[in-house]
Amino acid sequence: MPRKQKREIPNVDDVVYESEIPRHQRVWDERNKNKFVPKPRSRKITNKQLKAAALLPYCRSKAEALRQAGYSASVVKSGSAFRNDFLALVDVFYSNEDIMRRHAELMEASNIQTLFLHVALPETMMKKVLESAGCVYLGSRTVLKGAQLIVFLAPNWRARADGLDKMYKLKGLYAAQELDVGVKRPFEEMSDEELMQAIKEGESNFKKG
Repeated sequence: MPRKQKREIPNVDDVVYESEIPRHQRVWDERNKNKFVPKPRSRKITNKQLKAAALLPYCRSKAEALRQAGYSASVVKSGSAFRNDFLALVDVFYSNEDIMRRHAELMEASNIQTLFLHVALPETMMKKVLESAGCVYLGSRTVLKGAQLIVFLAPNWRARADGLDKMYKLKGLYAAQELDVGVKRPFEEMSDEELMQAIKEGESNFKKG
């Protein structure tokens, strides 16, 4: 598996964005004239935060990204940097369009595989068989005692399944309210007395049988 290339992280000391989390700062609501409302405040993005956000796709976990960015062990362990404003930093590097484009590539993922045959087959037959399975014939080579090594491009079903799984989650198809598995427990609505009576009747019927 090829190693991921290191990403060059730019220096953006002066970037300012509106935090999605109001921080104990309230102002008079000019529209309603009757209440105070939270006021988002601008926060400066540090190089350390930007570095962690840029490293996030290249690390196995958020903790590893924070560690690589230079956060202390206590911050990494407590998870205090895992706030919505920190996760919003990912938008600096990865827009929704970029993510969807990558997801589309994931849905078409393929990998190169090989197949070893003890008996050589005509090239036209090999192409037909591979194409019927959604594969693309790349070439073949005769090896020991007339056996044949076939190289072909096959769909990466695991990557595509992961892509479908992510898309289902994005569309909310895994939401509990939309799932009706139809599983019913026969004794779920019975009281303890009714359950004991059913057990006794079952034992009695078993002895009679």
